[in-house]
Amino acid sequence: MRDFDWQLSISLFSSNFRLGQISEELNSSAREVDDKLVCLPCHDSMGIPICAACHKPIEGRCATGLKKKWHMEHFVCAYCEKPFNEHPYFEKKGLAYCELHYNQIFGDNCFICGSLISVDCIKFEMKKYCPHHFECCLCSKLLGNEKDKILTLDGQPICPKCVNSRLPSEVVKRILKDKTRGLDVKAKGKVWHPFKSSKK
Repeated sequence: MRDFDWQLSISLFSSNFRLGQISEELNSSAREVDDKLVCLPCHDSMGIPICAACHKPIEGRCATGLKKKWHMEHFVCAYCEKPFNEHPYFEKKGLAYCELHYNQIFGDNCFICGSLISVDCIKFEMKKYCPHHFECCLCSKLLGNEKDKILTLDGQPICPKCVNSRLPSEVVKRILKDKTRGLDVKAKGKVWHPFKSSKK
């Protein structure tokens, strides 16, 4: 777009300028289209996209996302506010997120290491674990085997061997009482029920 001497342009068109159905005096908001000055309402009616963020006409490159048009620098992640610049974005509840922040906020992140879990997410006690981090909180034995029957100790998984050999009987009673409240484990598309302790 060329730079105009707005004072000269306005003085040349100081009377009402008529384009189509709109009659409006040209001012500094006038836009150039095909080497002609047009008022802003006419400019807007010409199908030139308007940015969803700043509500100004988009001249040049335009980003499309969330069923709207944006200036490239205004189409940004709802969390970090960095422009997508033609990188993929992920939508959630009408907002756009970069891949990193979408996964951090809405993805399955391991309770132990914090990394994104791409396959075999194990959900236990409202927490999510990588298969190689789902282990007994006392002996660190991996609990990813279907044969293992898992109980919980203060919200952490515990293996049957540790329940029977390392815990006092009053703690075992509390764990078994919690078990009767339906604390099952969901992992690998299956439900695992906590086992019955042989301790009395």
